[in-house]
Parts: sequence; C-alpha cells; structure tokens
Amino acid sequence: MIVFACGTVLYENELGGRVAVFPSPFMARNWIYRCRAYQIAKIVNWLMYDELPVWVEDCPSVGPFYYEDEKTGEGLLGVLNASLDPATINLHTKYEVQDLFDKDRKDMEIEPLSLRLFKVLKHSC
Repeated sequence: MIVFACGTVLYENELGGRVAVFPSPFMARNWIYRCRAYQIAKIVNWLMYDELPVWVEDCPSVGPFYYEDEKTGEGLLGVLNASLDPATINLHTKYEVQDLFDKDRKDMEIEPLSLRLFKVLKHSC
C-alpha cells in the first residue's frame, strides 16, 4: 500500500490488481489546479501500469482524444483547444508524435478553439 497524498491510497494486490482510493469526489474544478491535475494524471498512469499512451499536462482547456489501431499499433491523437487563447501543449508520451498534415512541424502550439491532429508511432520509442 502506498499513501500517495493526504487520504489518497494506492493499493496493488498479489494478483496485480490496482486500486486508488480518494478521500473526496472528483469534480470539474479539480482539473483547474495544476498540482491536483498532475497528481490525478500520475495516479491514472499508475493504475494503467504506466501504459497510458499520451497525456497533456498543464493545459486545463486542452483535451486529448486518442485512437489506436490494434493491428498496426499506430495511433491518431486529436488535441482540442477549447480556450479563447492560444496554448502550448505539454504532451507526455514515450512514442514519436508527428503532425498529421505537416510532418516537419515540431512546435506544439495550438490556436484558440481549434483541433490539431497527430500521428503516434509506437515503433519509434
């Protein structure tokens, strides 16, 4: 058993099943606070045995949508900026990520109220 934070407990049983217990309910405002959003993201990653393919840190108005082809292992990542301000995406992944329409584009900027699509390649760790 791991005591992760005040009242938050992570547990893994002998069969490898993992459980996270939180002392309070999740609400939309939990994601506004960077430290709480980061903590929840790290817990979700642990619950998934560190196999979370991609997650966005420190962008409360940016939402990732991920699809992965089971046969090829390639993924499609859509990142939506629901804010009226431009954002820089702080993307966490162990895979290669390419802009779907311009593979030479390396910046992680996203315009207000827009969607960027990325190709995620698992074979290029």
